[in-house]
Amino acid sequence: MRDKNEQFWGDHAAIYDTEIDRVIGRGSREAIYDRLRGLRGLGNVVEFGCGPGYFTRAIAKNATFVTAVDISQEMLDRANANLAGVENVAFKKENVERTTFPPDTFDTVFTANVVQVLEHPERALREAYRVLKPGGRLILLYYTFQDLGLFDRFKMLVRFMSRFHGMPFRHMISEEEIRMMVQDAGFKVDELKLIGAKVKAVFVLAHKPAR
Repeated sequence: MRDKNEQFWGDHAAIYDTEIDRVIGRGSREAIYDRLRGLRGLGNVVEFGCGPGYFTRAIAKNATFVTAVDISQEMLDRANANLAGVENVAFKKENVERTTFPPDTFDTVFTANVVQVLEHPERALREAYRVLKPGGRLILLYYTFQDLGLFDRFKMLVRFMSRFHGMPFRHMISEEEIRMMVQDAGFKVDELKLIGAKVKAVFVLAHKPAR
């Protein structure tokens, strides 16, 4: 039997890209995509929670290889179809709180819009630390209500509820909270800021210290 997270995201795989554009705004998603596309030297990447692969494509442009994982097979199938012809990406079903990868495997862990929907985001961050090589990079982002007025926040909540028939967020994580969570997992934070257009994302660059 599938757990409720796997069920939720599987049920929304076919409509996710269309509906999230309506909730967040295409301009915000494109601004974040362009920021990711500008990252260089990513090497061997694992993406925690690839969804239908929208940001996977941006990361793949400057990666040697991307292993994109998700808890939902429906999301993986959708991502595989969306990225047909992108040769440096493979898809694998994994639970990001406890993956099957050996320690010190990847040069970069990338995760977008995952920490705020997990029951235990700290476990995923510790797992990211475990699978990264010493000196490896963590690239993390998630949508936030910051910089939105009260009325715009309310409208965004209503859009989420109506489009997804529920609220996928488990946590509303502030910039300072994510800084502490990333540091508690063992990382050194190199950059933390807001990116996007009207709707912003918290964007974190960090690294696993070399031994």
